[in-house]
Amino acid sequence: MARAHRCPACGGAQLIRFCHVKEAAAGQQMIDLSLQKHRSVWSGVQATGARLEAHACRSCMLVEWHATTLADVVVDGVEVIVIDGSTSAEERSPPYR
Repeated sequence: MARAHRCPACGGAQLIRFCHVKEAAAGQQMIDLSLQKHRSVWSGVQATGARLEAHACRSCMLVEWHATTLADVVVDGVEVIVIDGSTSAEERSPPYR
């Protein structure tokens, strides 16, 4: 939706863009919804990487999420894993026998 300006489900062209989706943090604080956060003793929870924005179709109400950037995302191999689809499925798995 972000690039085509059309809904991939119904083809609708009436979209709403949510540039900053907020969520509640410690106390009364509101922070941007993001893919990664960290907790600080002094400031509570903070968004640290990949702030999210959303696009919603006014016709069918489909919502698509998009990360504004992935530069700050920390890949740890446990909670955040890189999937490399550049190799084919045949190359990744042994043959069925």
